[in-house]
Amino acid sequence: MYLVKTDSIGNLLWQRTYGWAGSDGCRSVEQTTDGGFILGGYANDPHDMYLVKTDAEGNMQWQRIFGGSGDDWCYDVQQTPDGGYILAGQYMPSANHWQGWLLKTDSNGCQLWSQMYGGEDANIFHTIQQTDDNGFVAGGYILTSGLALQMYLVRTDSLGNMLWQNNYGEQFDDACHKLLPTPDGGFLLTGNWFSIYKVDSSGNQLWWTDPTWQVSAFAYGMCQYFDGSFTLAGVCNNYDLLIIHMSGLQQAWVSLQPVNPPITIPATGGSFQFNISLTNCGTVFCRPDAWITVRLPNGQSYGPVLGPLAVPLDTAAVLSRLRFQNVPGNAPAGEYTYKAYVGTYNTAKWDSSSFTFTKLGFGIQDSEFSDWLCQGESFPGERSMNASIPSDRDLAVSPNPFNPLTVISYQLSALSHVSLKVYDTAGRLVAMLVEGMQSAGQHCVTFDGSNLPSGVYFYRLAAGQNTAVGKMVLLK
Repeated sequence: MYLVKTDSIGNLLWQRTYGWAGSDGCRSVEQTTDGGFILGGYANDPHDMYLVKTDAEGNMQWQRIFGGSGDDWCYDVQQTPDGGYILAGQYMPSANHWQGWLLKTDSNGCQLWSQMYGGEDANIFHTIQQTDDNGFVAGGYILTSGLALQMYLVRTDSLGNMLWQNNYGEQFDDACHKLLPTPDGGFLLTGNWFSIYKVDSSGNQLWWTDPTWQVSAFAYGMCQYFDGSFTLAGVCNNYDLLIIHMSGLQQAWVSLQPVNPPITIPATGGSFQFNISLTNCGTVFCRPDAWITVRLPNGQSYGPVLGPLAVPLDTAAVLSRLRFQNVPGNAPAGEYTYKAYVGTYNTAKWDSSSFTFTKLGFGIQDSEFSDWLCQGESFPGERSMNASIPSDRDLAVSPNPFNPLTVISYQLSALSHVSLKVYDTAGRLVAMLVEGMQSAGQHCVTFDGSNLPSGVYFYRLAAGQNTAVGKMVLLK
């Protein structure tokens, strides 16, 4: 172990080394209430937890070893209000199997209690904090059955008995290296990818953000300020130092709900409806970005298929829209994840919401479902669903609402192949009104809903390379 003390501008005051036997290392250091220091790390080979207490000049006062026959480490040590210490790390009961380990000592480093956490999965703790109720919350990672790392959080009482545990993984290979309590009783977690998770006092995920987007980076320190902003410090690329300052926390939530799940798309392609809602959860006006991506069956991401849109939200405002999503026939078979985000595009993800749908097979791309078109009720500032239609072609439905007849009228500027179809909210085709060539000029088509129940229906007009979707309401 190597300990250095400097003055306020980095000039060396003193340096000390400590060791037990074998290879020794320090992973955590904290100044104690008596002006000395407590160091946590590892010693021996195979490693054991290693705890060293020094005075204010770095002179060793005592040292302790804890561990079994496996590779055991201390990653974080904190002094507790009773003058003792809480250690967090890993315990290795057998080859290639780790458990999260919490160990409590008195002020002289004598063990008071020890607890292991985790079952068949590999669990390691990297960070520990004492809570207001004298319990503890420890963060690290869990290696899931799918061989992917996820952030792992455990809350205990004052004796280390587990109250709850949870894991979080918006990205592949997430791990928690630092956690902080928040004024509302929740916690902020950061680590791999510089991703930040906010959870409540029961461990429920409230939001997450990824300020580095796709950069390979690892955050090991986090500091929050009185104005709500915070700074992250760590490494990226080939261990270059990376420091990020973020002004403020999450300002909006997003909710994505499919209409009539589960959603199954035929091999030839199809469509589905969904509701998307944005909520301003802050205390001032905000204009977050909103966007939607599609995770393909092979794990790759496609899109965004919607946005990014800068959506204005007044304080406490909730903005909801009903949308219509195409799935092309040449999309591969399998399970897809349809995921909405809100935040700052390419910078921070404040919140996300998703659902899955299944495509049954691989079909031939056709003119009806030829792309990932997403249309429907417009967001403020978004081009309306008719804006892609040239100004010299009008589209209208009258009356709307109707019972049982209405007229869909549109104008073509040139000879075009026209497809006009009507769907219910489950995406099922209920009427094919036009399919063929039509000349330039005004056209009117009557839709008869006599044999249909009351409700919302969508018409889809495709003419040449242009497509429009609209909503009409049948009231009986």
